[in-house]
Amino acid sequence: MNTTIEEHRYYEIAKTQAYIYRYMARNGYSLEIFSEKYMHSDFCNREMDASYSFFQINDEVVCLDYILSEIGRIPKSVQQYSEDLACWVGSIYRLLHIKTGLPSSVIADRIPFKDMAVAYLGMHTIDDELALDNLIKGRLQIKA
Repeated sequence: MNTTIEEHRYYEIAKTQAYIYRYMARNGYSLEIFSEKYMHSDFCNREMDASYSFFQINDEVVCLDYILSEIGRIPKSVQQYSEDLACWVGSIYRLLHIKTGLPSSVIADRIPFKDMAVAYLGMHTIDDELALDNLIKGRLQIKA
């Protein structure tokens, strides 16, 4: 499959968010609480949902310095999720925004982290585009 420069950029942006989620999972933080606060944060709305931001292709630790200063302390989790699941959820959330234009907060309201974790079980092995289409038509209820 040949990808355009624009598609490559989108996947780089998604990778940044995937690494943010992976960092939180790797360090034992509650992904449910983090995801809810992050996806509704001013940082996510202002920087990650923007058409361009320095943070979209930056290191996850740099991004988390800003994110955590805004959303506050995230507790450690009793429910541990794999780093693969965390990466997939973070990446798919970002790609959903890119593909639909919906704000991250709306996406998180319609598909909360727990539901994304369940979707991961059946969708992480299929092509991202197919997974996105299934989520857009099913959970986000947007017709193609």
